Amino acid sequence: MRYLWDLPWLWWLRARKRPGQEALAIVGIAIGVALLFAVQIANTSVTGSVRELTEGITGSASLALVARDPHGIDAAHATAARSVEGVTAAAPALFVRANVSAADGGGEAAPVQLVGVDDRFASVAGQLVKGFGGQFGVKLRRALLMPRGLADRLGVDTGDRLRLAVGGRSHEVFVSTVVGAGQVGPLAQSAVVVAPLGYAQQLAGLPDRLTHVLIATADGREGAARAGLAAVADDRADVVASDHDARLIEQAAGPNEQSTGMFAAISMLVGVLFTFNAMLLTMPERRRFVAELRMQGFGRAQLATLVLFEALAIGVAGSLLGLLLGDLLSRHVFHAEPGYLAFAFPIGTQRIVSAEAVALAFAGGLAATLVASGRLLVDAIASVPLAAAYRSADEPGEGIPRRLRPWLAVAAGALVAFAVAIYLLAPALTVVGVGALGVAAVLLLPAAIDGALRLADRLADTGVGGLLSISVSELRANATRAVALAATGALAVFGSVAIEGAHRDLLRGLDDMQGSYIGTADVWVTAGGDENVLTTTPFAAPAALRALTASPLVASVRPYRGGFLDVAGHRAWVIARDAAGGDPIPAGQLVAGERARAAAALRDGGAVVLSDGLADHLGVDVGDELALPTPSGTERLRVAATTTNLGWAPGTLLLGGDDFRRAWASEDVSGVEVSLAPGVAPEQGRRLVESALPRDAALTVETAAERLDRFQRLSRAGLDRLSQISTLMLVAAALAMSAAMSAAIWQQRRRLAVLRMQGFDVEQVWATLVLQSLIVLSVGAGVGAAAGLAGQVLATRWVTLTTGFPSIFSPALALAGLTFAGVALVATLVVAIPGWFAARVSPTASFQGD
Repeated sequence: MRYLWDLPWLWWLRARKRPGQEALAIVGIAIGVALLFAVQIANTSVTGSVRELTEGITGSASLALVARDPHGIDAAHATAARSVEGVTAAAPALFVRANVSAADGGGEAAPVQLVGVDDRFASVAGQLVKGFGGQFGVKLRRALLMPRGLADRLGVDTGDRLRLAVGGRSHEVFVSTVVGAGQVGPLAQSAVVVAPLGYAQQLAGLPDRLTHVLIATADGREGAARAGLAAVADDRADVVASDHDARLIEQAAGPNEQSTGMFAAISMLVGVLFTFNAMLLTMPERRRFVAELRMQGFGRAQLATLVLFEALAIGVAGSLLGLLLGDLLSRHVFHAEPGYLAFAFPIGTQRIVSAEAVALAFAGGLAATLVASGRLLVDAIASVPLAAAYRSADEPGEGIPRRLRPWLAVAAGALVAFAVAIYLLAPALTVVGVGALGVAAVLLLPAAIDGALRLADRLADTGVGGLLSISVSELRANATRAVALAATGALAVFGSVAIEGAHRDLLRGLDDMQGSYIGTADVWVTAGGDENVLTTTPFAAPAALRALTASPLVASVRPYRGGFLDVAGHRAWVIARDAAGGDPIPAGQLVAGERARAAAALRDGGAVVLSDGLADHLGVDVGDELALPTPSGTERLRVAATTTNLGWAPGTLLLGGDDFRRAWASEDVSGVEVSLAPGVAPEQGRRLVESALPRDAALTVETAAERLDRFQRLSRAGLDRLSQISTLMLVAAALAMSAAMSAAIWQQRRRLAVLRMQGFDVEQVWATLVLQSLIVLSVGAGVGAAAGLAGQVLATRWVTLTTGFPSIFSPALALAGLTFAGVALVATLVVAIPGWFAARVSPTASFQGD
């Protein structure tokens, strides 16, 4: 046991000689942990904010009767629900999407969930509306309760007025209560406003209508209550768990979380290599230290314990630093609100840091350090003393046997073939193929570096031949170190090119789809702002818009209908165009079926086109019948074709305009499409439409170009994190390689002093160092760029399969070239600075020991 107390002293005895390398190992782990942790916080905060809001409203309710569209169900359903066997309480509520802004119309507008409740809510209420009939009830007769975070964002407080836009109409409302964290905890950051039920119904233009009835049940009677509530719903509403919205957003956010999580895991792998490189720089010194302890009588168990202690010390320090850096990244770089999810869910601004995220990132850092310490652990438990290691030179490199290089290349070729097979035969396992390509790139590096050194030998007859020969000799003597440094750059460039290339492919696909979707009209009229970019908020179309058809500037005015519909655990985006409009199926999005025939079927009625992922989930194919739950009952429609999900991960449904109007039992529209006469400028058409709207209309008029710009800006938010990860990975890799190369250069001072003793001046010695760095970094970045282009093919397919988004593949040759040049040149330039100081070493240093 005494030996265990000596472990910190033994570690310090060795670490104090190379503090820079220990710090580099810690930083390497910290980088990987930081990226992994920041991505987890961002992903958890998106879904967690909705879950917190749901629980803050539903409280003890276990079930809910939920309307199938924003127009809601009759208020009598609440009364009927209370009489159902097993139901102990039924609280009516109205949930409506709205926009709030300052009363003067200036400043920022914020999308919110307008929640209308009454005193019956006290029987089930959660933290946000607890005591509604008492503490807040008197104040809220014709006013709003607002969380502190939202109030601060809008610059309002208790007693102020603000403007609320809902259902295409604008209202001036009074804020009577602002509740903070002391009253409602983290819900103070939720995007919600609460009003008395009758007042909310008046604001939304939905008298005697409800969207939810929250149900509390007796112990053990939930099953009976569910059956009775289904009878009350009468196929006009859904009976679901009270946390239904939280479950839906977890499904909707899942594809994005899988994509970012996978790429964050790649960044963690880069962190492992960073740490491996740092340890490799001191590997001979560490091995000599272990060998010396063995020769002094230390047993294998004691040495293994020492190696594990060192790994845990570095891992704990790096993981703690990574958690701190990850927290900063999650606050300032990785935003927790992907705009595309805010189209359908009330996402708050709170950051949610779960214990699981902390534990996973911390454990990942420790595991990475243990992997990087594997060689030392083998030395520690070896059955014979490591005399060879004890007598090794002080440079940290080791030679790679020439006979091993062909086998590494063969293994790399086998991995590439494996990746191709996955792409062709098992696309669902594409992520494995991406990993195989990354490993293949690393295995190719010994042969690639050897080839580069052979080429350098042939250039020895140039003006820098002598210096180049010295650089080549140094790299051959330290081949393992050169390969490890190149591997860091190769994997980082590989990951960056593959991730960013796939990201750009997805953006091209989304841009193409959105241009086709928006391009059916010259001017669009919709309700709300950014939160309604999918055109799902219904409103009564002003008669003045229909009258615009009499204007010689207007060719046609068409209703557009759409919304969200919960189908088998997916919040699907419903699109229903008028039969007189353009093609109802966006160009380039068809997956199965015949486009012209499917479009004709939608116009004729009785047909549906749905995204292929949603079709798979529902178990239907082209030609099958789909039972679709709608606000007026189940509609049986024939599947005419399948498409991509049009950029909405949960899935899409395309219906005919007449089918939608009948099934949703409403004349309301969610948009108005205006096509202008030939020669009329879009801006002129927009002004004409704006002049026709009533003064109190809270409607947005945009040209197709303006709406497309808004659509692209917001829909890309969920994919921006891929670019952020790839950029941070690239920057971290360049800095880590620079630091590792700088440390390696500084360790060569004795050999550099020998060169000085042999008559080389400072500039010549410095040139050899720069040449070494340039060769290693160029080979690593070059192999990584080439592998990254192959990885882009797989990554694009994997992300497309994961998200279901449309994509258009195009090899990212320019990106690969710029990434290669950037990493190689920037890292070399950074290395040049410490290289200059190392080259100025005194010749007498060649006579000094360690």
